[in-house]
Amino acid sequence: MHIIALIGAFGVGKSATAVALAVSLQRRDYTPKQVVIAVNETGGMTEIRTNAAQVVVLPNGCFTCQDEAELQRALAQFVEDGVEIVIMEGFGIVGGHETEVFLAKSGHSFRIIGLVDAQRHTDNRIRYSAVLPTHVAHATAGIIVTKCEGDIVPDAVMEFIAKYNGRQLAVYPTIEPRVPEALLTAALQERVVHGHQYDHDHHHHHHDHGHHHHHHDEPDGMVHGFQTVPVTLRDGVTLADLQEVLQAAVARSDVRVKGGVEDVSFNATFGDQEWRTEKVAGAGQFLICYLRPGFSIANLPRLLALVQEVLPATDFSHALLREHVDSEREREMIWEGIEQISQQAPVVNERRLVTHPEELQIIKEMARRPDHKAELFPQVMQACVEYWVRCAQWLYVHHDKVEPVARATHERELGVSLAWWTNEFGEQFPVNLVEAVQRVRPALLVEQGIRELSGLRENDFWRYWQGIEFLRALNYDLFRHSPTERSMLEQAVCNVLGWARNEKEQQAFHDECRHGVLMSQM
Repeated sequence: MHIIALIGAFGVGKSATAVALAVSLQRRDYTPKQVVIAVNETGGMTEIRTNAAQVVVLPNGCFTCQDEAELQRALAQFVEDGVEIVIMEGFGIVGGHETEVFLAKSGHSFRIIGLVDAQRHTDNRIRYSAVLPTHVAHATAGIIVTKCEGDIVPDAVMEFIAKYNGRQLAVYPTIEPRVPEALLTAALQERVVHGHQYDHDHHHHHHDHGHHHHHHDEPDGMVHGFQTVPVTLRDGVTLADLQEVLQAAVARSDVRVKGGVEDVSFNATFGDQEWRTEKVAGAGQFLICYLRPGFSIANLPRLLALVQEVLPATDFSHALLREHVDSEREREMIWEGIEQISQQAPVVNERRLVTHPEELQIIKEMARRPDHKAELFPQVMQACVEYWVRCAQWLYVHHDKVEPVARATHERELGVSLAWWTNEFGEQFPVNLVEAVQRVRPALLVEQGIRELSGLRENDFWRYWQGIEFLRALNYDLFRHSPTERSMLEQAVCNVLGWARNEKEQQAFHDECRHGVLMSQM
């Protein structure tokens, strides 16, 4: 089986290009049973209709590590069904590096087509920040520029592509989405895959461009020309511990750091004498180091003693979305997003409710950027909670209109999101919004949603956070539940505790339980 992945910003034309690909494959005598268009439900704003392929909606069909096991199971089913070509539509906020790493590990041959929107390129540079270049840098078959006037690529767009197109791929300008024969031929060319390795036809590419790229012969990746090393920290590590072992390197401009520890988020850039900190409940125990060229994490032996695990850099596309863009338009776009989300009616597509539309996700990450977080992030989360309340209300009334498996996913996502962010910002929300959250009963949504689960996610990092989120949501607004409902919630908590895979997770989950009224009584 061969995979053709499409990566690019929201609204660039990935769905239309997927259909055009399927039609082109049909002309080459592929039957609809041999071709699947795998759509990510997270975007979910466009319904795909075609007779040239099967259309399959993948839950959270992003090329991300937390969904890897689920996506691998879907791919295995495609093989069993005799599918020969899978056209996968990526989620726009996921970087091209995540796409390429996932596909390389899938065991299937693959090619990636990058898409760039000529009309919205200026805004997309702001909206997607350091993620947008990865859509060009990690294409392997070719680059399509959509929405061109007269098939002419604007100079600014061409300069952008030239800067990041390290593989020197062909660029195809289009007015309407289409797939030229030369691009289709390149997209069908198989890449040799051996286990978790794949051919490095881009070896040493684009290493001098100074923006975010991943070198697949290096484990840690590069961000803005600096090696990035994300780690989880040992339990008990304090902010003072980190400052003691890192401050000298920060002051020398050898390293920039950001992360969370002891319910405090922190950030210190090159040359800083003081670290910027902010109280954030549940900030976690993690650190991301950006190392100047020539400087190695091995130069910080005292730091290594504080590290629990070095994580793959590909876990952190969201961090790239949070890179500040020096533009007055950035703030204006966040306010436009707040207004849009506040008025957005629940989106339903293919018997699925879109609980986290891509535009909502983008605005969330933009509002986390350092220059805006303190003022705008609570405003964005209020708009998001308003949307999730409307989704929950819709789901209660129209639950029979949603596929059962999808409904369980929606219940989990809505319950966790409503409980987590109301706990975080409820004191800043209007009273009527908090009351609306209470009425849709997030804890019971999560309890319903996890009934069919047999465990948490495969990836250690994401499994830990999924367990913590479930436990926190199951304890939300407990006193409004009847004794029967409380018994159901207690059983759900026991299930989550039973899914811990090791002593560290067991301890973390039980520690979380001690903070909850329900769990402390068990």
